Parts: sequence; C-alpha cells; structure tokens
Amino acid sequence: QVLFIDADNFPVANPTPLFDSRDFRETGAIFFPDFWGHACIHPSRTTPNTEKNPHYPTDMRRERRALCGQSTWPDHAVWRYTDVRWRKEWPVVQEFESGQMVVDKLRHWFPLKLTSFLAGDTFAQYVLYGDKDCFRYAWLMCGADYTLSRDRPAQVGVFEQGRTFARHFVAQRHDGRVYFIHQKKGDDVVPPEQRMLITPKANFVWKDSAAFDYSYCPPDYDFGDVTETEFEIVADPYASFHRKWIRYKQQASQLVSF
Repeated sequence: QVLFIDADNFPVANPTPLFDSRDFRETGAIFFPDFWGHACIHPSRTTPNTEKNPHYPTDMRRERRALCGQSTWPDHAVWRYTDVRWRKEWPVVQEFESGQMVVDKLRHWFPLKLTSFLAGDTFAQYVLYGDKDCFRYAWLMCGADYTLSRDRPAQVGVFEQGRTFARHFVAQRHDGRVYFIHQKKGDDVVPPEQRMLITPKANFVWKDSAAFDYSYCPPDYDFGDVTETEFEIVADPYASFHRKWIRYKQQASQLVSF
C-alpha cells in the first residue's frame, strides 16, 4: 500500500488517514480529480473560430470546448480505442490529477501494469493526456475498483485585476480536508501573505455547462471571474509553509550549481 506523490507535491496534513479511510478499504485505490472534465463543454455558447471550421465535426461547431478535459468528451476517440463505455458518472468523466494517489499494489497490480503499457504506447499517447489519463483508462479497462475523491480541487493564488484569479497551486482534498499542495508556481514572485485559498462550494453549479451535475470545470476556463457565490475565499492558511519552501529553494540554489 503506497502513497505516490510528485516531486513538486507536498503534504500539508498527515496522509495516514487516507489508508484507514472507508474509500481505501473498499476500493484499494484513491485518486484525486483534476480541474477539467466533461463540464468544460458549453453547448450554449459559440466559438467563432469553430463555427465554420471544416476541420471540426458538424455537431461540435456550435459548442465551446476547453482543450483541457477533452479525454472526457463522449465523442473522443479514446473510448473506442480502449473499448470503455462512456457514461455520466463523476469517476468516469472527470480527469485525474495524478500528482498524488493511494494504491494497494497487490490488489491492483494488473491495472498498474496496463497503465505502464499505455504510458509507453505511441498511439495511446497521441490520444491520451499524459500519465493521468493512463491511470484512469487502465482502471476503467480492467473494471477495477477505485475512488475518485468527490472534493473538487481547491486553488491557491492571487486576485489580479477585478476578480480574475491567477492560480499558483492546486489544493487536493478528501472528505473536506486539504492533504496536498501541488504544482507550485510563482513562489518568488508573490509574497505568501497575498495569496488566497478558493474552494468550490458543493452546492454551486455552472448553468452553461454540459455536465454540471456530474463533472467540474473551473471559472478560469470560460466561466468568468471568481466570486463568493461560487467559492469559499479565505487567506492562504499555508503561508508559513510557502515561506519555508521559498527558503529551502533559495538554499538549494546556493548548494547546487548548474
């Protein structure tokens, strides 16, 4: 039973409870959602450069689609390639964010081997988006159990002009608790005291989304500015952690020369 985390991913809470959770005991695998899924399609909006573009299928010319999340589109080639049935379910049509995962290797050895195969297969890498899609489709192809955390990812960043939000970090949660901070950007640019933590409210849905009830897409993908209607907004509770990270980064740069 292992916890895998990326090199730029840092636990901000003791992750041991994840191994003891009901989700892990029942499925043997906990994955965390990325920002993008089927909800990043907006059938009620038109994108001028696709409306008359002959390279787009006719049924896509009246839709606005963020490129992120495309492996969750019901008409994406990957479903036929993997022989997996597309269905309106959160674990199926929301992308994984594979910077952290909790997996029982003994129980899930076969989907892990299939993940490795997909990651090295040339055609698979043409139609999948990196290793995160390899994990999702390997588990789906095997029909293996897994839990995709129902907590939509929070964000740490700063507000720029108006209510435009610039994301610096992903804050991954499970059962309402933040466990990991991932994809650290802008450490040396913005003082930690200026950053905010924004957390999607569970009862808010985007009316223009194609899949608001079973998928998620953040506001920085065509939905507009961040407001208190959609998010809980508080000062970054991990400012001291970020200051420590900046100090470690500066010390490392002094010890290592390239």
